[in-house]
Amino acid sequence: MRITATLAGISAFSLMSIISTGCGGGGDGQGADSSLSSSEANSSSTSNSSGQLYQEPDRNQSRFSPKENWLNDPNGLVYADGTYHMFYQYNPNGTGWGFMSWGHATSTDLVHWDEQDLALSYQPSQTTSADALTEMIFSGSAVLDEQNLAGFGDNALLAFYTSHYPKGSPQYPGRLIQAQSLAYSLDGGTTWARYEGNPLIDIGSADFRDPKVIPYIDGDSKKWVMLVTLSVERKVAIYESTNLIDWNLASTFGPVNAVDGLWEMPDLFPLPVDGDENNVKWVMLLSVGDGGAPNGGSGVQYFVGDFDGTTFTADNTQGEAVEAHDGELFEDFEAGYGQWTVIGEAFGSSPAEGTLPDQQMVSGYEGHHLVNSYRNGDASTGTLTSETFTINADYIHFLIGGGHHPATGSNETTFNLLVDGQRVESATGEDAEQLRWHSFDVSEYRGDEAKLRIVDQNTGGWGHINVDHIWFSDEPFEPQDTALWMDYGPDFYAPITFDNMPADRRVAMGWANNWRYAGAIPTSGWRGSMSLARELSLETVDGEIQLVQTPVREVQDLRDESTYTALPEVTLDNESTPLGEGLIDPRVAEVNVRLTLGSADEVGIRLESGEGESLTIGFSVEEGALFVDRRKANRQFIHPDFNSLYEGPLSVTNEEVEIRVYFDRSMVEIFGNGGETVLASRFFMSEGERTLHLYSKGGAAEVSSAEAWELTSIWPSGFGM
Repeated sequence: MRITATLAGISAFSLMSIISTGCGGGGDGQGADSSLSSSEANSSSTSNSSGQLYQEPDRNQSRFSPKENWLNDPNGLVYADGTYHMFYQYNPNGTGWGFMSWGHATSTDLVHWDEQDLALSYQPSQTTSADALTEMIFSGSAVLDEQNLAGFGDNALLAFYTSHYPKGSPQYPGRLIQAQSLAYSLDGGTTWARYEGNPLIDIGSADFRDPKVIPYIDGDSKKWVMLVTLSVERKVAIYESTNLIDWNLASTFGPVNAVDGLWEMPDLFPLPVDGDENNVKWVMLLSVGDGGAPNGGSGVQYFVGDFDGTTFTADNTQGEAVEAHDGELFEDFEAGYGQWTVIGEAFGSSPAEGTLPDQQMVSGYEGHHLVNSYRNGDASTGTLTSETFTINADYIHFLIGGGHHPATGSNETTFNLLVDGQRVESATGEDAEQLRWHSFDVSEYRGDEAKLRIVDQNTGGWGHINVDHIWFSDEPFEPQDTALWMDYGPDFYAPITFDNMPADRRVAMGWANNWRYAGAIPTSGWRGSMSLARELSLETVDGEIQLVQTPVREVQDLRDESTYTALPEVTLDNESTPLGEGLIDPRVAEVNVRLTLGSADEVGIRLESGEGESLTIGFSVEEGALFVDRRKANRQFIHPDFNSLYEGPLSVTNEEVEIRVYFDRSMVEIFGNGGETVLASRFFMSEGERTLHLYSKGGAAEVSSAEAWELTSIWPSGFGM
């Protein structure tokens, strides 16, 4: 059965974005490989300065990367017959994004991975011309069909993936289409056959991808659920099936919380809260494309809530915004322009019903209507002015989005307060279609006659403005940011969890990169690495339920116990001290430090190279944040947005913080307070000796404990460190 019910239209923007970036692209329309020449993108050279495979200077030694060529999203993570399978987005023809297929690696311990033959190839598989492609194999998931529900055989492995049809699908020829398809393996994942009825689900959309299939058990009954993102709409479509072949739409989720970037790579799973099996919540993971994450580029948000097998309801969303208890609604634009005077064509004759033709998705407004000047694209101009009113409150609160063109320029897109005909307050958007709350403090104008004026005088890029829900109050308004983030570093994207895990473990892996600069990573012959496998749990932290992540226990088997070093308790007073100097090589190492803050403003760990480069991992007392600073950690220019500092909130208990760090040759993953806050970051230091130092700034701090190990290589004997 093929489902063809239309859920979404196709926008010109979404077509451009996905053509440039592909599944998991999360791009800004520039494409992951915009920095690469065509020859570099299709190079499959495995040359390296060390001359030894898997010993290249930037090759991570405790995290999987392909022998050669491009890797991005993990796909089809599944456990079957004693083997962990990891499929992944792979370009068999070069080190840039393109010709997307499913690579394959296997493991018996979630740490050491053996690269296998290509599992699912783009079509036609013989071509090396992008123009000749008829299908690419985008991201998806895999399950073990123990009961032969699909009819292919007992214990068949089923791979659900997005068929990216550049030239059209069977149902929708002649235009770019993304649809959900199926392949199966009867020999444990060695060989694969495509289901002859593909695609399973085709709704005629260019932005419909990344199927994640999960079992749902309610008492004695069991069914299967598939989550697929409607990426541009920032929605997740939830389907259900009893045979893994025929799928029916059950519900949709979103858009909510972080919507500035495209939504991709959904996952949904139950976890007990604080280990209590009688208190189970469901977690939804959603990757947010370039521009959507708090620390720049792409990232991963998550939701905690409930799932009844049909509908997911999140706890951590704002819901409908309401006026303050003593507030007064001035305008919500639900009944037309009424009290407003329209000049020009930008605002039309009535408020817009959400997104306008060829516009990126507009979100964050209340009700069904808003001011949206994207009429005739950005080409139109005009003003919208309210009737005169008396200011009788201390604050004016409103939602605003669209272009960032402040009143200081001649081509403004602004929301303004006029008193006695003079502009006294002004706001503009942030070059984003999501509306966000903004406020004017108007206490000094209380009792004055005033007007509000919305202005669009810009005909260039982002030359429009969105406004909604204007209300007056005597109380300030600080809307709560309800988005939760899985990783606050820059380099963790598209994680999914393993299906069919032993002992009900919940383990995820992600791509250690960022769509902002993925194509500029300075490796030769291969490009792309996975994160460590992470064990997931839900715990209550400061009264709130949140996702906690720790490296799987199997990572401890990489410790070289002969290199173990520990530092006695020591007080650092605005100074630093070496850790393991001459005893361990910190290029590939695990470091665990417990610090008592004392009077220090900042404490942490610094990795330094012999060439003067340094990577700093620390805790800022003033910010209450764990951070990684790679601004001085790189031997060369990589990308304008690469050299930055990234931080995430970290609680303090009894004036102590714990920082566990897993260093690799070009990667670091940081786990604060047992995985309460996590940051992953790539960095590219010069070859040669590296040293570790513990430090404090601005006062004294005590190192309560510090220990470190070198980690052995995951690569086959002869390729190791």
